[in-house]
Amino acid sequence: MNIAQIKLYDILRNDLSLTEEKALQFVEVIDEVIVDEVKTNASEYKSLIKEDLLQLEIKLKDKISDQFKWVIGVFLTLALMIIGLYLKK
Repeated sequence: MNIAQIKLYDILRNDLSLTEEKALQFVEVIDEVIVDEVKTNASEYKSLIKEDLLQLEIKLKDKISDQFKWVIGVFLTLALMIIGLYLKK
């Protein structure tokens, strides 16, 4: 038992006058419910994070391809300008 469970156990046993067995059962049930809820939420968050990462990956691929197109376009433009300057002479 951790500290929170021990405190809850003491409160149930002393303040609510439950028997030791009933207080212990109550604390165990609460602990099980909390653990199950945390596991459920964790699996939901994992799936949400995976979906977000996939969307981010798709957006990054689009951005990279757009930037690549711009770099190629600027490079070709500069190359044609340089060739034009050499042919001018």
